[in-house]
Amino acid sequence: MAICREFQKPDLFITMTANPNWPEVKEALLKELGLHGMPQTAADRLDIMTRRVYEGKREALYKEIKKGIFGRTAAMIHTIEFQKRGLPHMYLLVFLHPEDKIRNAADVDTVVSAQITDPVTQPVLYEVIVKIE
Repeated sequence: MAICREFQKPDLFITMTANPNWPEVKEALLKELGLHGMPQTAADRLDIMTRRVYEGKREALYKEIKKGIFGRTAAMIHTIEFQKRGLPHMYLLVFLHPEDKIRNAADVDTVVSAQITDPVTQPVLYEVIVKIE
């Protein structure tokens, strides 16, 4: 509440969930069968998920926001919770500089975009996006 008193209401509410299928996670897991005859999963190695991979991706997101991907930021605050299988999930509030605030539909369109990449020009990215697991 104190940060809202200073910077008004937040402009962006961003969530970031850990993905146990991230290549960085899969590469760090043991390939051999463990004690129960099953291969290691991300839930077995939360140190990889939280310390290495997730924190790195969270820092990369912070860096992009601070560089101005949404405009100049006045403040940011986040909290991290852990989901059922122990995977981290972040809630991030971003307060933009008064001159960069989102005021109308055209401003929203500069920040929000949802599209599937072209399978001809970006086949790898296309496969990542449409892959269902």
